[in-house]
Amino acid sequence: RANESSANNKSNFRIYSHNVNGLRDETKLEYIPRFMKENNIDAYLIQETHLAGDFEKILLLDHYFIHHGPEHQQANGAKGGVAIILSPDLALQWRTSGSAKKITRGGPSIGNTTGALSSPKRRLQ
Repeated sequence: RANESSANNKSNFRIYSHNVNGLRDETKLEYIPRFMKENNIDAYLIQETHLAGDFEKILLLDHYFIHHGPEHQQANGAKGGVAIILSPDLALQWRTSGSAKKITRGGPSIGNTTGALSSPKRRLQ
């Protein structure tokens, strides 16, 4: 939500958009946080994840993955699914804003991740 203090903030905000044509290959999710860090990208917008369910989780380098997709996906010919990966700075803002949810339907095993947010072993800092 825009307010006077955010309107006066002149810092740059970098966004990258990518049709990944599926995130079932774990190397893509391992690559994206590194790419974001190297290129100072704040938010990575993803289309066509081909993953099922709505969930949020923490990825490599403390990047935050927010996914929305259909309830079920076919093994062959999967379609749809969108996601946003936030940089650690934006992830902290997201978590402290009260908007982050602990949704774990679908996708708990994608990429080299630290686990779904509702895992009792993983606590948000």
